[in-house]
Amino acid sequence: MRTVIGFCGISLLILGLAAGCIRTSGKYSVVNSHTTWSMGKSDEVGGVDVGTVAVVTLKKGSADVHRFVVWGDVRGPGSSLRTDRRGASYKNSLVTPDGRQIGIIAAMKSGQPGSMQIGDARFQLTDDTIFLVSTANNKVTVKQLQGGVEAFTSLPELKVPQVQELLKSRPEIREFFEAQHTGAAAK
Repeated sequence: MRTVIGFCGISLLILGLAAGCIRTSGKYSVVNSHTTWSMGKSDEVGGVDVGTVAVVTLKKGSADVHRFVVWGDVRGPGSSLRTDRRGASYKNSLVTPDGRQIGIIAAMKSGQPGSMQIGDARFQLTDDTIFLVSTANNKVTVKQLQGGVEAFTSLPELKVPQVQELLKSRPEIREFFEAQHTGAAAK
C-alpha cells in the first residue's frame, strides 16, 4: 500500500501569510490553502482582525468532491494531508491564546460519507460548506454555513485584503465572530 502524507506549515505575521499544498494517491486527492493573519490592533476581534482560514478540497475521482472552509478566530499551526487507496483526510488544529488545541479532522473513505470533527462537534461533510469556529469565552462554538465556498476557491491567493473583502461580502461571518467576542448570542 502506498501512502502519501504531507505537512503544510505557516507562520503568524502582522500582514498574514498564505500557503498551499496538494496530495494525491490513486483516485483520492486533498488540496489545501490557508492563511493566518493579525491586524495588530489592541482590541482585536477574533475571526475578523485575527484568525485562520483554511480552504480544503477532498476528492475521490472527479465526481465525489467535498469542498469546505474552516474559518477560525485564532491561529492555526499548519495542516497534515493524507491520501491512500482507501481515502483522504485533512487534519489541523486551532491554538487558543491559553495554549489549548482544538482539533479539526475531515475525512472521506471508500463507501462512507465524508465526516468532519471540530473539537467535540461532529458533522457529515457535504460539498460547499463553511465552518466558523469561535474559541471566545473559553468555549468552542461552531456554526455551519451552506454555500459560498466558490468565493474562496476562485481567489488566486488568500491574503488579508481578500479576507477583508470576504467579510464584507458575507456579513453573517463578521456577525458570528463579533457576537461571540462580545458574549452576545449568535444570530
